[in-house]
Amino acid sequence: RLKNVRMAALSVNTAFKAMAVILAAGAFSRVVTGAINQADAFGKLSRQTGIAADTLQSYVNAGKLAGVEQGTIEKGLRRLAQSMREANQGVATYADAYKALGVTVRDSDGNLKESEVVLGQLSDRFKEMPNGATKAALAMEIFGRSGAQLIPMLNEGGDALERWNYETSEGFAANAEYFNDQLTML
Repeated sequence: RLKNVRMAALSVNTAFKAMAVILAAGAFSRVVTGAINQADAFGKLSRQTGIAADTLQSYVNAGKLAGVEQGTIEKGLRRLAQSMREANQGVATYADAYKALGVTVRDSDGNLKESEVVLGQLSDRFKEMPNGATKAALAMEIFGRSGAQLIPMLNEGGDALERWNYETSEGFAANAEYFNDQLTML
């Protein structure tokens, strides 16, 4: 009987080891799939906003540290591009909001600035401003409804947005998009 108990214990031990290997492989698979899905999302957002995928990754990382969700950042970046365009066209609401913050949407040659440049300048201004109704109102005028939720991230300044920027391999986002598209077609 003791021999049977010992054999049963060894088989249970082997089963637990096998289960641990399976769970570890599953966890690794989820991490890889998550990274591919994230890169795919950044590739698509990059085409929508004109901001490089690795820069978008740094914004999301800065947002996580400030308690701002990725979806909120995405909405805010889309709205930023629209408000820049409307300010450039002279729409008073948007032009006045940028003017109040001392940020121009045009460069010295008269061209529309890149979104990431304007975002960095806006972040530096928000960092200097006291919290309150004026700050919230300006954030919502420029970034839409998500603007108020972006304030904790913007309060860190432009350097904080760049701090978590790490270069990914060239074409990583495009390759991730292609991979996910192929899986979808299958």
